[in-house]
Amino acid sequence: MLYFIGKNGPFLNSLVNNPVKLNIRVRINNRQDITVFDQIKDLAAKQKQVTLLLDFAGIGKGKHNIIIDVKDLFTRKTASEIIQINMDN
Repeated sequence: MLYFIGKNGPFLNSLVNNPVKLNIRVRINNRQDITVFDQIKDLAAKQKQVTLLLDFAGIGKGKHNIIIDVKDLFTRKTASEIIQINMDN
């Protein structure tokens, strides 16, 4: 499982009293750059911290890249991050 917390990003940092609606896409590519996981979630952020918990059971052993794309559905701002992991399951 991935426990991802977004803090002080381009969307959450500007939160005052207005909730933000985010579209979050999480992809996992294996060492051969083949997508083994691809999931999209929409969520409303009312605080400056967002927690997303996803189950990656069955993606296989080895090195993987987790690609996280976030879009603010109101302002259309986007941000991306790549995290490299090594699965030992």
